[in-house]
Order: sequence, then C-alpha cells, then structure tokens
Amino acid sequence: MSYDDFDIKRTSDQNRKMWPMLTDFSKQKKWPHTRNGNWIIDFMPPGAWKAVLTAAFENETSMAQGVNGGVVMIGASTSSYGIRKFCNLIEFLYAQGSEWEIVWSEKSNQSLEDVRAAAPKRKAA
Repeated sequence: MSYDDFDIKRTSDQNRKMWPMLTDFSKQKKWPHTRNGNWIIDFMPPGAWKAVLTAAFENETSMAQGVNGGVVMIGASTSSYGIRKFCNLIEFLYAQGSEWEIVWSEKSNQSLEDVRAAAPKRKAA
C-alpha cells in the first residue's frame, strides 16, 4: 500500500481539465490503432487517448484477448486516482504533449482555479 492509497479522491475539476487535453491529442496526433480489425495510423477519439496515455503513465502494458479474437488493452481507471496522482497525470500529459509538439487549446491551458470558476454552480438544497 502506498501513501497515495490514502489520498483524497480526484476532483471533478481535475477531470474537467483532463478532457480538453485529451481532445487536443485527438485532434493533432495520429497514432497506430485498429479500426474494423485493420491497423491504421490516424487520429483517435479522446477516450482512446485516455487509455493509451494512462497506460503509459502507469508504465503498464497489460492486455487481454478480446471475446472475438482481438486484443484489449487493460489500463488503470483514473476515477480511482487521488488528487496528487491525478496532478501527476496532468503533468505527464503536458510533458508528453510538449514532446509531441501538441498546441494546447485555451481550455487545456486553464488553471484548475479557472476550471473551477467556470464549472456550473450547484444550487443549495
């Protein structure tokens, strides 16, 4: 068990910050993947980038055989990350994006404080 196991769960603001970053990857970086059973090099949706980059962040390349004979990547679930680990993931995304010359969108460049300020406000009960 690590110290991060006792960390408070990641925030919704952190999650809202991650998705524009993944969208930036999806619009700018082509990557080898399969489509309809055939290997291609093309843009992938943000959810696919989440799986690829989370696996890289975890230094994890676990796979399982798919039900119909394909291969399925088994990655970590970011919903189980604590605040510190999620901050490290966001820093990892920035570092990888910088290496690949990703141009960050305005939403990706927002600080967590800006993300929090832009979030819909909950009404008091």
